[in-house]
Amino acid sequence: MKHYIGLLCIGLSVFLSGCASSQTKLIKAFEKAGTEAFVSFERTACFGTCPVYTVKISGDLKITYKGREFSQPKGEYEATITSEEWKTLQEKIAMTRFFELEDEYDGYITDVPSAITTVHINEKRTKRVLNKWEAPEDLVRLETHIDQLWQKYFKEQ
Repeated sequence: MKHYIGLLCIGLSVFLSGCASSQTKLIKAFEKAGTEAFVSFERTACFGTCPVYTVKISGDLKITYKGREFSQPKGEYEATITSEEWKTLQEKIAMTRFFELEDEYDGYITDVPSAITTVHINEKRTKRVLNKWEAPEDLVRLETHIDQLWQKYFKEQ
């Protein structure tokens, strides 16, 4: 019995260090990409009054927002985020294990808005994830974080 518990502990340690290692590698890839890296986020329309907007946050610390139908504010805005906010976003992407997510979470329901998140580190490392229905909670938390970030800069326009 002790033998199995020891093996289980070793396996768990290797697994957890692998997770931390992949997160560290992703952060280092962001750092290496510099201003080439960006994260974009979009909320799409539904048959009702769902807000439609896009947000782009780039490695040069620029955040741009384009509000369309039913969004507040409407129009195009740009601001500069802090390097700490950019780093926190990268960490949340790493914790989400974004590049391991499915490309689509879709229940094929017609009247549900989509959330589309794209992470671009460089030409070889880009991923787009569509969340329309039943996405993992980590992805939803990342989307919420992006919403809170743009609202910090543009909600009062």
